[in-house]
Amino acid sequence: MPIIKDKIIDGKSLSNTIAENLKKEIQQICSNEKINTPPNLAIILIGEDPASELYVKAKANISKDLGIETSVYKIPSETNEKDILFLIDTLNKDETINGIIVQLPLPEKFNTDKILSKIDPAKDVDGEVEKSSFTPATAIAAMTILKEVFSEIDDVIKNKSAVVIGDSKIVGKPIHNLLLEEEVKSINVNTNNSVDEIKKLCQQSDIIVSATGQAEMIKSD
Repeated sequence: MPIIKDKIIDGKSLSNTIAENLKKEIQQICSNEKINTPPNLAIILIGEDPASELYVKAKANISKDLGIETSVYKIPSETNEKDILFLIDTLNKDETINGIIVQLPLPEKFNTDKILSKIDPAKDVDGEVEKSSFTPATAIAAMTILKEVFSEIDDVIKNKSAVVIGDSKIVGKPIHNLLLEEEVKSINVNTNNSVDEIKKLCQQSDIIVSATGQAEMIKSD
């Protein structure tokens, strides 16, 4: 296959294009007289973590730009876990709420898995819940970028070989599954695989996806 050397992918330009397309889709949905209301996203922010507050603010601003209404529920860290579960249950039943996000990480006192599992899979827009109706956004972003790169060299990813390093449930595994759906011969590896084994797989693959959260892990050799 053709090789693009030393190419930096313009993710910002790609994201702007996607955002414009989403705006048009949302406007079409809102113009439907049977719906006539914008999508409504509920974001639950538990605790006072500064980074989480910034992320939630960014999500709310982007949602507003796209035409999505956002309801942010700020929950003090001293709140009882049962009250949080009750809130999620209420949002699950609220027909005006189309999506629910619980901002991570949670304060240590809370059972993260228990809280996330309470979200209705049909409203789990982060793709955190088992049998969620949604694929995690990072995985979709990786696939979108891959398709863009291959389109620039007039190629397709079908029948290519790939190795995905990292098997987390919100990044590595979803990317691996999306590649398989595109008929890519994908292998998912993790820390249980030896360095030599991973290196050999990388050398044999057309596509390498690093889903480890560690920068510059993949070297030129």
